[in-house]
Amino acid sequence: MDMSEDIWMLREIFQLSNHALLGMVNQLFGTAYKAGAPVWQEQESRSVCLRIGEECRYEFQGRRLDGCFQISAEEHRYIFDYESRMVRPVIEIREPRVLCFGKKEEEQRATLEFPGKERITLKVHTLGLEEYSPGKLEEQGLILFLPFLFYSFAGTRKRKKEEWEHFLIQDVSGALEKGFRKGSLTAFDQQRMKQLCRHMAWKLLCRECWMSDIENQEMILHALEADLDFLRRLSVSGTL
Repeated sequence: MDMSEDIWMLREIFQLSNHALLGMVNQLFGTAYKAGAPVWQEQESRSVCLRIGEECRYEFQGRRLDGCFQISAEEHRYIFDYESRMVRPVIEIREPRVLCFGKKEEEQRATLEFPGKERITLKVHTLGLEEYSPGKLEEQGLILFLPFLFYSFAGTRKRKKEEWEHFLIQDVSGALEKGFRKGSLTAFDQQRMKQLCRHMAWKLLCRECWMSDIENQEMILHALEADLDFLRRLSVSGTL
């Protein structure tokens, strides 16, 4: 898959509910946005930005190098508020530069210095998904990035059908169900995430020889099929 597929997937993920997006940002950046905070999505050519309220902005980008996939998440809180109140522009900006794409999670900080010596320290996260499982992503509030975990599971080693089956039916589906039960995902989020994971599965498994078997194709479809009846029942009961 090329980078155009990655940016498409990133944009689809950030079309999920504001509830899920706010929860992910709170977990990743240690913020405390409340339910109902306004959220806007801003699309760039190679990244997606979330703007929360009038002053806070977060930029997300997927990166690949030598088979390693990472999510880069940069914080730009309060920058717009400071800039609007300053008569003179920012006189110094010191930001970290990512020189290589390792596999481990990294946290860096950017320091912005304004006239009058005001300083803001911002967080820059780099999430190496090789270090995660579906369960770990869910536990750390990062379940929205689950579709990209398929890259890590596929990797360079050929996986057996039994490994994929356990990954799809047990690990992925179980993490999505747990995220819904805990309240980090809405019912719609859970079902939409299934569809996005199924998209990744088809893209990565299409060249596997065992995928020529119709029963195996049906296994993929069934494991990650959106449960519309479930959504319909919630809608009728008024709990959706």
